[in-house]
Amino acid sequence: MYQVVQVKFPENAYNKGYSYFTDIEGLKVGDPVVVYVHGTTRGFKVAEVSKVRGLSRAERDKAGKFIVQKINVEEYEANVKKHELVLEIRNKLREAKETAEEMLIYQSLANTNPEIKELLTELRGIAPEMVPQLTEK
Repeated sequence: MYQVVQVKFPENAYNKGYSYFTDIEGLKVGDPVVVYVHGTTRGFKVAEVSKVRGLSRAERDKAGKFIVQKINVEEYEANVKKHELVLEIRNKLREAKETAEEMLIYQSLANTNPEIKELLTELRGIAPEMVPQLTEK
């Protein structure tokens, strides 16, 4: 069975409520929803549920459209966190790859160029954490 709820649009300066039918269970005041709007600003709009109970007969009678869906904010936030974690991991992997590639090049150069080998040895003495131990070939 359908119920009628009122929604308000955040950009509406008049703070006017609009009545919509819904079959979505568990809607609460403050829930973000998607509705279709006719008129000059036609299209899908985000609104906020402003009234679930206690609508007057006149408010209920004004309903002529349906709420499209409730916005799942928790799922959205979980997706954002997941994406941020993926980016963080990829950046760490990329940094490790670049460091390893750089060290392989230095090691290769050090195996054939005594000056490079000496510079890497000197750098290891100054900042050992920056230069992994080179293996002799």
